[in-house]
Amino acid sequence: MDYESMFRKAFKPRSAFSLVVRVTILIQILFACLFFFSSPPHTTRYVILAFDDSGQDNQGDESARIMGEYGYKGVAFLVVEWADKSSPVWSSLVERGWELGSHTWSHKNVSHLSTEMLYHEILDSRNWIEQTFNVTVISFAYPYSKGSDNQTVIRVLAEAGYLYARESMRRIEWEGARSFQIGSCPIKHDDYETQIAKVIDDSRKKGIAVAMFHRVNSDLEGWGSLTPQEFRYCLEQIRRNNLEVITFKDLEKPD
Repeated sequence: MDYESMFRKAFKPRSAFSLVVRVTILIQILFACLFFFSSPPHTTRYVILAFDDSGQDNQGDESARIMGEYGYKGVAFLVVEWADKSSPVWSSLVERGWELGSHTWSHKNVSHLSTEMLYHEILDSRNWIEQTFNVTVISFAYPYSKGSDNQTVIRVLAEAGYLYARESMRRIEWEGARSFQIGSCPIKHDDYETQIAKVIDDSRKKGIAVAMFHRVNSDLEGWGSLTPQEFRYCLEQIRRNNLEVITFKDLEKPD
């Protein structure tokens, strides 16, 4: 049996119109395949913008102003001893949709503290922020990125009512579930372009990522500072890559 002749006969177009139809169908199939294989694993990708050591010199005011231009909100992790009790900045952030988290009472390395001191640094700081700003605190940032492997610290965090805790020295696998071992990427002046690219890559692969900032000021004062221009560059990259900016509290909202 001549299979080649049968194949040619079966697929031989009977008219120009038939040829056009077949070519059109083939093109549609090719485009469908390209769309399927090029689509990212997560249809919506998220990023959380975290700000550590908040409380010093109204830190957060400039970054919040710039983020407001993009319609973004962040998470400010306050150190209670450093917070200016008379400043309107933190209440203003809450009104703009920002989340307030704890960065302990006095920025101590929690992995070296007694259980009694842990409750002071972790629980008392949460209570103070909640009572002062009339908010619910569910997120915590480890000072010096120490303590996420300490089971006593994790137990105290859970008992104190936290749902999320993050550090900034390791790229820990995280996909948005409640956790006390969340990694974040520190964005600093000397390598901000590389680091924001890592944040975008993590979000693309896992669906969510955390970018960690400190100060935003023209003089680059303080550890991990960015100029306003550098900070805007990071926000532009987030916008161009269509990342949705959320907070930890947004993860608790029902779908």
